[in-house]
Amino acid sequence: MAKKIGLAMLMILLFFGMAQSKEGWSPFAEGYTSESRSEGVDAGWRMFTIATDICTGTPKPKKLIVYNKLPLVLHLGRWFPMDHLIVVAVDTHNRPIGPVPIVIEEPMEGPFLINTGGYMLTNSRLCPEQIGSTQLRIRDMCDTTHVIFDVKVVPGTKKDTCYKEDPYYPESVEGSSKMK
Repeated sequence: MAKKIGLAMLMILLFFGMAQSKEGWSPFAEGYTSESRSEGVDAGWRMFTIATDICTGTPKPKKLIVYNKLPLVLHLGRWFPMDHLIVVAVDTHNRPIGPVPIVIEEPMEGPFLINTGGYMLTNSRLCPEQIGSTQLRIRDMCDTTHVIFDVKVVPGTKKDTCYKEDPYYPESVEGSSKMK
């Protein structure tokens, strides 16, 4: 009986959002690493579930390499498609080993500069909401391999209005002091 209750509680937690990481990072997207330096990750909201046997037969990377220019610069209010993020899993000789399941996380303590809500990620894109600097961590879902990199959100323009497409965003940002 206790096992059934525990499993039911776990399923509820997974239904309402991904479980939080114990190392101070909060997951917001899942997906696969890039196959090469010339293509982006395939990531979005809740791509895997507890029922998936995603790690069986998956290659174990020696490290994950971000091939974007760092810090990753995002513009306030301008969509950032997740497939513009290039992260390759490599072996001990730095050779790509193919797609590896990953989790993309933000610091649990913030700053929270990017809208990582389900609406944004369902469309496999992010919407920067505040100017500032933060970090993102991408980790191998099946191992402890990870990479942490800096992200900088810089001012956008009045035409950068990804917020307006989010039906859950409480107010229009047009004319806001955030927009230059």
